[in-house]
Amino acid sequence: MPKRTLLLGCAMAALWLAATTAWAFPQYARSTKMSCATCHTNVAGGADLTDAGKAYKADNTKVPAASVEGAEYVGNNKCKMCHINEYKSWQTLDHAKAMETLKSGDKAKIDEMAGRLNVKLSGSAAENEACVGCHSVGYQLGGYPAPSDSSKNVSLAAVGCEACHGPGSKHVSAEKSVKKNFINGKPGEAMCKNCHNATMSPKFDFAAYKAKGMHALKTE
Repeated sequence: MPKRTLLLGCAMAALWLAATTAWAFPQYARSTKMSCATCHTNVAGGADLTDAGKAYKADNTKVPAASVEGAEYVGNNKCKMCHINEYKSWQTLDHAKAMETLKSGDKAKIDEMAGRLNVKLSGSAAENEACVGCHSVGYQLGGYPAPSDSSKNVSLAAVGCEACHGPGSKHVSAEKSVKKNFINGKPGEAMCKNCHNATMSPKFDFAAYKAKGMHALKTE
């Protein structure tokens, strides 16, 4: 992913966070740089929570004291090595073109979306953190690769595999028999609604999207 100039101050970032509906992830992880494993029993996230996660969900003043070692983002190029059919079908979706949409999409539509977030664009939307957060993978989250790791950054410049399934490094390195224990294999509605919330996607219907499928499904 190209270098991003972060054009929004803290006030704009706060407005962006307020526009979402999920109780914690990934907004909380983004602001604290804590890993998914801090609040989720699976290092890649998911519905099951640790004691710290449950406490925070019940009372958002009970912030976990420290981050738990989690997984890192590896990028679509690593995922496709084992999931080529899913990858190829994902390439046909708008999610695969998410960053390109910010760079060269219809300006009127981009301005409309920015208006919903109360964000005034200065320059390309592809360089604006309020937009990039939902049009890429792992942006500003724990486990995101360093800017110098250009190959991974390019692979994360879209709404790819790990946007829904969580950071995949430990899934990749695990023995085959336990790989499913290190990835969010069945992301739910709350994950989607981090971006497809009432403000940005008022017509979003999770059941309809789930029935349609976001990529080819692996058969055992």
